[in-house]
Amino acid sequence: MPAVNWELADLVSPADIAEECGVGKSAVSNWIARYPDFPQPLATVAQGKTALFSRKAVTEWYDRKEWQHDGPWSKRKSAGT
Repeated sequence: MPAVNWELADLVSPADIAEECGVGKSAVSNWIARYPDFPQPLATVAQGKTALFSRKAVTEWYDRKEWQHDGPWSKRKSAGT
């Protein structure tokens, strides 16, 4: 498999997603488990214990959903960006 290079800012952990969406980590775990369209992880770290996701893919997935929370992504969405 060819090497893939990512900028650190492009990657988010489930904890990052929870913080940015204004939800608990358990909510993100539920999204990953329950929504087959949730983006697949790009890599794992911490000996396979932490998945890293594309910030862009998760943001696009989140924007397609009809919920709103108080996290930065919902503020960005409500600002029309």
